[in-house]
Amino acid sequence: MNIEMIGIDHKLAALELREKLSFNTSKIKELLPRLQQTYGLAGIVVISTCNRTEFYLSYKDGQTHIDYCKMLNKISQTELFSSADSFHHRKNMEVVQYLFELASGIHSMIFGDDQIVSQIKTALKIANEVQSSDSVLNTLFRHAITCGKAVKSQVVIRAVSTSVATHCVDILQEFIKQQNGAKALVIGNGEIGQVVCRELINHGCQVMMTMRKYKHADVKIPKDCIVVDYYERAKYFEQVDIIISATASPHHTITYEMIDNLANKPKYMLDLAVPRDIELSIHSIAGIKCYDIDSIGQKALRDNSQELGQIANIVQEQLQKFREWLIFHKCARELVEVKALALNKITQNIDDNWDDAQKIEKAVYKTVEFIFYSMKEQKSKELLTGIKSFALSKGY
Repeated sequence: MNIEMIGIDHKLAALELREKLSFNTSKIKELLPRLQQTYGLAGIVVISTCNRTEFYLSYKDGQTHIDYCKMLNKISQTELFSSADSFHHRKNMEVVQYLFELASGIHSMIFGDDQIVSQIKTALKIANEVQSSDSVLNTLFRHAITCGKAVKSQVVIRAVSTSVATHCVDILQEFIKQQNGAKALVIGNGEIGQVVCRELINHGCQVMMTMRKYKHADVKIPKDCIVVDYYERAKYFEQVDIIISATASPHHTITYEMIDNLANKPKYMLDLAVPRDIELSIHSIAGIKCYDIDSIGQKALRDNSQELGQIANIVQEQLQKFREWLIFHKCARELVEVKALALNKITQNIDDNWDDAQKIEKAVYKTVEFIFYSMKEQKSKELLTGIKSFALSKGY
């Protein structure tokens, strides 16, 4: 296994930098084959969310590693990546453990964020659609998804919202209680937008959600949610107390001019997008409480030491299963060659005049003899080491 991860997240990079290295699905589909071809990679998968952008790279045997600073600067069209300190870099089993922990929600801005599992699943799906992943990354990501699901089903995370979407509603709870019949406009109908709508409605809020006309057939509209045309969104700004924007748009969905001239301005504006949907200058308008993805996350910090211990055990279980897969994957070619050698050796020692019982007995005897004696002289020590490691891991 020769894999690496490079990337940035909310712990290392401010929102302004994360915006430079944030991609929607269509951009990732264009980017993956280009990077794979440019750098001759065996495989590549990209996770791009509001809190992180990470490149998982699988190298071919003997391949020279690439200049990560140059790659990141070229992709982001900046000169902000000047040294190894400006991004995260992990190798081999460090990558495996980190991805399993990531899927478990412990590296999310909001501890236990269960959206990350679906984001990892989507990243793998996109990579497979453009055929940029390989067997190592496919297996790694599948194990990570299994790990995340196990944590979600086995670990109870108390007093912590499980996603940015639900936590932003926590911020609004008191206002919604005091403001009987509070009205909200949610811009964006993706997974996060739909979760926000459902949570707001469950808390007694009247909710409108924007929709582009051509997307009606693709979106599951939450019950009791009023759908409005995305391109007419500005018409509703004066009618609502809360605006939440969560789109994958590369441009602002709400500009300063749209809000500054309103006679009745919204009381709250929450931006769940990266790059940001709400123009930054809106934060200076008096009477509006504005939040972005970073300020929302800071309000969700908790002591989760007890849950961390439970999660660590689940991560270790999945790590062991992945190590076992690696042993067989590493020895796959040798196993095929050994099989061919063994078949040739054994068939030479079987008499066609024997009955079936005699043939089976002789074949079994010769197979065992060949594996444990002849193979030492005819095949690599690497396979024996792999078999020994697997046996020890099973307690044999």
